Amino acid sequence: MAIRTTISSLVSPALLFLILLSASADYSNSSATAAEAADGGIGPCFTSLFSFGDSVSDTGNQMLLGKCPHCCSLPNGETYFGRPTGRCCNGRLIVDFIAEKLGLPLLTPFPGELKSSNFRFGANLAEGGATALDFRFLAERGIFNTHTNVSLGDELKRFRNLLPTLCFSPSGI
Repeated sequence: MAIRTTISSLVSPALLFLILLSASADYSNSSATAAEAADGGIGPCFTSLFSFGDSVSDTGNQMLLGKCPHCCSLPNGETYFGRPTGRCCNGRLIVDFIAEKLGLPLLTPFPGELKSSNFRFGANLAEGGATALDFRFLAERGIFNTHTNVSLGDELKRFRNLLPTLCFSPSGI
């Protein structure tokens, strides 16, 4: 007899938070000012930021995919943005503060479709409810996520599809 378990009883969503920083390799020519250094700013050595994870770092992918009844209404977003943005909080997320500290714009959600957005400074590939393990792997063990079937592997596939628009090599690597 298979035991039916839900994801939320096994893993805290915060454990799924993963950020990948894409850094320029040119630290010798950094133009960080003394004021930035005194302020604790990191300076201009990071050129882009890519975020993977679940609702702890989703900046609007669920909203763009039409999957977020609770994140798409107030009070979500009201304290900073003045409107719902798809973030599952009433203000900014940790990834928003990281982008700000790096001197980068807030991350544009990337649900997998290339539209007119510019991802030169990075993208947010996180989706609320995402798991670290693949849906099939979990289902084979009687573990079901009733919210979504998106995994970190799916987010990495989206990133791989985005790479050719960011890199100059044909393979995108």
